[in-house]
Amino acid sequence: MCGRTACTLHPDDIRKCCTYTNQNGNKVVPQWINQDLYHPSYNLGPTRHSPVLTSNKNESASFEDERILQSMTWGLDIFGFGSKPTQVINARCETLLEKNTFKFPLKAGNRCVVLADGYYEWFRSGKVKEPHFFHMPQEDGIVIHQAWKVEDDEKKRPHLLAMAGIYQKIKGDDEKYGYVVITVPASKAVEHVHDRMPAILENENAIADWLNTGTIPAQKAIDQLKPIEDIKHYRVSTCVNNVRNNTPECIQPFINVDIKPRKPSVLEGWLIKRSAQVDTSAETCKKIKSE
Repeated sequence: MCGRTACTLHPDDIRKCCTYTNQNGNKVVPQWINQDLYHPSYNLGPTRHSPVLTSNKNESASFEDERILQSMTWGLDIFGFGSKPTQVINARCETLLEKNTFKFPLKAGNRCVVLADGYYEWFRSGKVKEPHFFHMPQEDGIVIHQAWKVEDDEKKRPHLLAMAGIYQKIKGDDEKYGYVVITVPASKAVEHVHDRMPAILENENAIADWLNTGTIPAQKAIDQLKPIEDIKHYRVSTCVNNVRNNTPECIQPFINVDIKPRKPSVLEGWLIKRSAQVDTSAETCKKIKSE
């Protein structure tokens, strides 16, 4: 599953990273609706706002804006027989069209791309939960856990994690939307940590196909969602376990302070043994002299 992400870039930098080529062959930086709802975070959990890319259904936007960015709430409420709704944050790729909660938004063309620096996943071993941070491979000079500088040169920009999602209007508020992240079975690069992973859109073609709700039907788009192998990860501090912790430490590589003594090499072992023998001989000599 995917239950926590990091998205630390400034809104203007996210817009730059979402630059695309429209049908006229022009480079376009997408507009961002309700940008003020987004706040950069090292530890972004459900109910928080994330930057989400969608195809343009807003008639007031210019023709060139085939895509727009929106701040959306992570999670959709499912209303059943009880008085309180149940919130879902993920949707399994294998059963998307079997559940009304996801089927109706898909039929309506509500496919989106959820953006992040990367996502957190926990490896469980008994009672121990060991957090790891997964992210896309980066160009030389871009370090995922350091402050990113978004260059004008597209080739030098950070590669954001683009996750396939579904969105719909929040009940009782026609101006706000919620989304879920679609998950797929984990690839070999991920399965040693968790058995599920987000449906990641690796490149511009994959993003374009997922957002192209006009010509690519839901079933075909879903069939194209596959686990990816080209993903990096590293262990991070358990401070990320508490969603209230929102500091750079969350995304820093974990350093184990409990360093175990290194086993001596063969040569070092011989020297230690030899030194002990010399010390013993010296003590023996002292005893002989004293006698």
